Amino acid sequence: MKIKLLKFSTVLLLSLFAFVACDEGTVEGSTEQQIYFEVSYSNSAWGNQFKGFIIDRDGQIRLYEKPAKWNQVNGKNGLTSGQIKENLLNTTLASTSIAAADLKNYVSKSIAISDSAFSKPVSGGADRGITSYYVYTYDKETQVYKSILVSQTGDIETYNKDKSAIEVAAWLSTVVDQVY
Repeated sequence: MKIKLLKFSTVLLLSLFAFVACDEGTVEGSTEQQIYFEVSYSNSAWGNQFKGFIIDRDGQIRLYEKPAKWNQVNGKNGLTSGQIKENLLNTTLASTSIAAADLKNYVSKSIAISDSAFSKPVSGGADRGITSYYVYTYDKETQVYKSILVSQTGDIETYNKDKSAIEVAAWLSTVVDQVY
């Protein structure tokens, strides 16, 4: 009788640990990665405008507007973890956030996005500014975030031809509509 009770207790305990360890909202990839997406808007035609948002690993939308200091990606160099942390300090939480299932879905799509094939840049019109949609990848060894452009609209329009990039850009566009 004691052995049956011990076996039952063991199975119950292991099941409980497995249940607690499984989290529907856990995002695949590096647990050290702080951010996954960014949308930024800049326009200097009617005064200096610079605003946007970052989506962090918890699905929180973090807004910024003309921050005193902002680290922008410069070419292929990326941003260090320290620079990302500085940027996060210059954001405020939006009243809306991303559902865990949506975040997990779009992060998994973003992991495989290539940055090698873009549409030919075309003029979108004058004085519209530029809205850029990015995904971020994180290299644990170098602690550097690399941004990959998935779409750009406004004065000059172009998009990443990768199928997943097109899907992520369309989703980020709906997030923009929710935020602004």
